[in-house]
Amino acid sequence: MKFFIDHNLSPRLIPNVAAIHGAQQFSCARDEGLAAVDDIPLFAELRGRGFDAIVTRDANQLADPQERIALIESGLHWIGLRGAKVAGLAGLALDSAAITVGLTLVLPELAAGTQAAYPLKAIPHQREQRIKAIALSRS
Repeated sequence: MKFFIDHNLSPRLIPNVAAIHGAQQFSCARDEGLAAVDDIPLFAELRGRGFDAIVTRDANQLADPQERIALIESGLHWIGLRGAKVAGLAGLALDSAAITVGLTLVLPELAAGTQAAYPLKAIPHQREQRIKAIALSRS
């Protein structure tokens, strides 16, 4: 399958996701020259270029009736990251993880061929959600 990484996600996550999902193709808005294209014409353009799904942080694509209709007419699957955007290296790691895990769960459904939207929950990222330091001692 061929996945388009929207302009609101870092293209730097592609090697991370592709390392796990190597049988899939990933391309970003910058590399496709589509970073400045509005969503409604974007969907048709992506389908014309052979993309199967868009991966984005833009929930408005489902909420706006005109964008949702254009998405449906394009036949693209929609995979959206939900949750707070985190800056820097932590954000790149969290987005990469959410997409990697999400695709692991979504790919079997995509193979079925029925067009669908898949909102992916963000990976918990607060320190207390992810780690607990345990002091090491000899006793």
